[in-house]
Amino acid sequence: MAYIGFRPVVQTTSTATQQFSGDGSTLQFNLQQGISKASDIIVQVGNTLQIPGTDYYVTSTALVFNAGKAPAVGTNNISVTFIAGGLATIYITANAYPTGNTVAPSIYSTSSSATGIYWPSTTSMAFTASGNTRVTVSDAAGGVATSTTTGALRVTGGAGVTGTLYANIIQISRGATSNSTVTGALIVSGGAGISGALNVGGTVTVSGGLTVAGSFNTTATNSLTVNTPFVFLANTNVGDAIDQGFVGTYNDGVTQRYTGLYRAQSDGRWKLFTNLTNQPTTLVDSANVSFRYADLWIANANVTSTVSSTTSQTGALQVMGGIGARGQLYLNSLDNAIAIGNGGTSGIGNIGASGATFNTAFLKSTSAQYADVAEQYQADAAYEPGTVLHFGGDAEVSLCDVDMCTKVAGVVSTRPAYRMNDGLQGDNVVTLALLGRVPCKVQGDISKGAMLVSAGNGRARAEADPKMGSVIGKALENFSGAEGVIEVVVGRN
Repeated sequence: MAYIGFRPVVQTTSTATQQFSGDGSTLQFNLQQGISKASDIIVQVGNTLQIPGTDYYVTSTALVFNAGKAPAVGTNNISVTFIAGGLATIYITANAYPTGNTVAPSIYSTSSSATGIYWPSTTSMAFTASGNTRVTVSDAAGGVATSTTTGALRVTGGAGVTGTLYANIIQISRGATSNSTVTGALIVSGGAGISGALNVGGTVTVSGGLTVAGSFNTTATNSLTVNTPFVFLANTNVGDAIDQGFVGTYNDGVTQRYTGLYRAQSDGRWKLFTNLTNQPTTLVDSANVSFRYADLWIANANVTSTVSSTTSQTGALQVMGGIGARGQLYLNSLDNAIAIGNGGTSGIGNIGASGATFNTAFLKSTSAQYADVAEQYQADAAYEPGTVLHFGGDAEVSLCDVDMCTKVAGVVSTRPAYRMNDGLQGDNVVTLALLGRVPCKVQGDISKGAMLVSAGNGRARAEADPKMGSVIGKALENFSGAEGVIEVVVGRN
């Protein structure tokens, strides 16, 4: 039976035919409409008419063949003709479904007070309320939306959705500018949850907190402007288990590397690094072979810690690789007793070097670990410390081979406290002690305080009545034996 409007819950019935295909075993088949008794249908299998009750029975929409009566195999070999069925009551209100036409097949002609459904065109259906079209469902242009007046669904006046709204694309074309949380084309009072990317062509203003669980990337020239006085890093680092700081990346033409400034959780110190090939996550891999401490160039640096320096690894400022100062270097502004201390082994470490000496040192007082003042000379051979030399030979000085020599130059210094003529260069440069105490090679019996002269073999001996100009120095200790080394005082004759 044909119907207008909504499909009835219970269909009215009419004479109709339905066919099934038997398989030799199936006994039950589903009818297309409900039947009250078996005699309301005519059942035929092939050319054989089936007898109600004997061959089959029905229960509502089920046609059931009796046991042993399963239809044979065949395509559409079971024919069912409906000759009666249940009728349902349909209530139709007057003027509910007026007749339309082919151009606008209305089921309700709209007017200023009309409420209902109508078809404005052959490609659209509309819903009206009080004569106003509020919802339009259209297939015009394939239902694709290109503006607020196109698309498969158009709602005039806005839509209130209390549940979840799923949409492939939502485009809001209103030109309203947002200048607060309650203005603009889109206003979300309950917050927005976005599982994908968010691309904003204009400015993003956050009046509350901003939490970023993933990466926070900026690509503009003026990437990030922060008006608040502090930027908090690793705000959840309760147990001090991670490093924190700022990291950048660069490519040296071959490898992607990382550089930055961070506070290491291992020792609590801030460090500037570069060249690292491992991208830092929660820790900076300072043990990696590519890790390098970076250079820092600044105009002025003030270190205000009051920690006093007692070694090379203590104090307000510790420099592991040495200090290169291009300008003047001032020390001891607080009048400390020790202005420059040696943080290493006593007697190790020089001020200046050969070929890189200082010009003039203005000092109030000095002290040295070693005892003699020496000067460098050209020698005709290499000589051991403690050897007595005289002026002569092929160079400036040579081995003293004359007994009580009046040309004696001095003793080769072992460790001079002060060395003059330090820039002298040559194949055999020796340092001769001129003043102070120095180890000297000696022979024979010597008493403390005895005057020493050359023995003729690079050694010294005691002499009670020396010639003028032959005295090397005075003995500081007694000696008895063939040969040995004792300390003598030179330059005090």
